[in-house]
Order: sequence, then C-alpha cells, then structure tokens
Amino acid sequence: MFNKLLSQNVENSRHSSGLALLLGRYDEDSQILQDWAYQEFKISMMVVAYCQSAQNWLTETPVNYKFICVDLDHFQSMNEAVEVCLWLRKEKRGTKIILLSHDVVTDDFGTERNIIADATLRKPVTLNRFTDTMGILFGRELNTIDNTKDYAKVLKEMYPDADSEIMRHTRET
Repeated sequence: MFNKLLSQNVENSRHSSGLALLLGRYDEDSQILQDWAYQEFKISMMVVAYCQSAQNWLTETPVNYKFICVDLDHFQSMNEAVEVCLWLRKEKRGTKIILLSHDVVTDDFGTERNIIADATLRKPVTLNRFTDTMGILFGRELNTIDNTKDYAKVLKEMYPDADSEIMRHTRET
C-alpha cells in the first residue's frame, strides 16, 4: 500500500518536460546534472563543449531550451565566458541561464549578474540546491518531487512499520 501511494504521488508531481543544455565538459558532474534534470523534471539535458562550431550550431538550431547551464570552469577566461553568456542572452531570449563554478563562494540569485545569468551555483552542485534553483527560477512551472518529504511524514504516521521504506524514498536535506 505504501509503495503504491508513494509512487502515485511521485508520478503525479512530475509535470515538466523539455530540453536543457550544458556548455562545458562531459564529465561526472555534467552526467549527474543530466540525471537530475531528467529524474526530477523529465528534462533531457545535452552537454556540449563550447567552441565556435558549437556556437554556430546553436545559432542554426531552432530549439527552445528550458535552461542553459554554463560551466565557467570550462572557459579559458572569464571574458570569454561573459561574452558567451551575453551572446546566449541575445540568441536564446527567455531561456534561463545558470552559471556553474568552483570559484564562487556561494550560490547567488542576486540581480548583479542578471545581464549574463539568472543564477550562479557553486560546484559541486547538490540535488537539493539544483531543485531549489529550478523552483526559484521557474516557480510552479517546474514541479519537483519535493513534496515527497511531507507526504512521507504523513505516511509514516499512518504506517509506522514502513519506516525503512519511507527513508529509502525520501531525500536527505
């Protein structure tokens, strides 16, 4: 009974779909972001190493992305990264841009960088910070399974013996 109720809640809460892009290296970090984008929002994320031919491809490909992640650590200089972000703002109007970097102190959602990005995440990114960022950037447009935690608390009260199942299906905070 518990598994059926939990799986119905999880499946009913996933309403989004679409495409996302990550400009950066295809490595373990980008693979994790790809997995989370799909698992949490049913968004397929493509990873593309930035170069002039990638920029040409983006110009010629009429795709609307839900969001674009730009890994600042992938670029040779900050000037190059800023130029790419400015170009993305112009070329992919309305697409949310998320900067990723080891060099920032903390995540940032302030307005100082709005000309180039909507948010900055410190690497390594965690699942909770990723889903929180999506919630901040998209509000209710993207629905996550965060309500699973609250739902699990209610189920735990209803089914006290289901403790191990609840812990297996809820995420760490």
